[in-house]
Amino acid sequence: MDKLHSPSVDVASTLTHMKIYIQIYLGALFFLVFVARVYSENTNEVYLPQASNPGFSDVAYLKSKNLIEEAAIKAGECRPAELDPEGHWGTVTAGFQLSLSSHTNVFVVSNAMPVTVILRNISTNTLLRLSMTDNQEMHFIVEGETGHVHEYFMDSGAGIEFTTIPPKRQVKHEYDLNYQCRLSAGSYKISVKQLVIGKKMGKDCPTNVISGNLQIKVVLR
Repeated sequence: MDKLHSPSVDVASTLTHMKIYIQIYLGALFFLVFVARVYSENTNEVYLPQASNPGFSDVAYLKSKNLIEEAAIKAGECRPAELDPEGHWGTVTAGFQLSLSSHTNVFVVSNAMPVTVILRNISTNTLLRLSMTDNQEMHFIVEGETGHVHEYFMDSGAGIEFTTIPPKRQVKHEYDLNYQCRLSAGSYKISVKQLVIGKKMGKDCPTNVISGNLQIKVVLR
């Protein structure tokens, strides 16, 4: 009996268990630190509004730019897509990502129905956004309760133009669904499609990037 329960055996067993517990603890601690670091980096990542300098002095421009960037850091729409669920961001296409959002999901027939469209460059290269006057630049895709889908084309009215969007920048536009689509009472699923210049087989070519779905309801007065 003394040999089976000798002090040396008990000490060895205790040390073995302690090593296992320490390894588990260190592994868990490393994992938590890693997750916290990734989350912190992701949380601090922002996509700044596209900057312009229309006749400003350098000092005024830099001051304005700093204010814009400070506001962008606080704005939910400038965060990564996974941290902005209300942005209804679509999948990444040709380095672009597109968002469709609204301050509300319930609108009144014939009243203004404001929505926000944001085109973001998530790549490391400067990309091109294409504007045309032949109603092919961008359009809303509207699906009604019956499943019928209708596309409302948008006209920029500015001829064929190319807007450069640097990395980590985004372009924001506001639209009125009532003006563009004339929606009657009912429930709708809406997305938006934007024409951009993407890379295919190493060459520039037009391609479409699509937002996620925005669910809205239009009611009578």
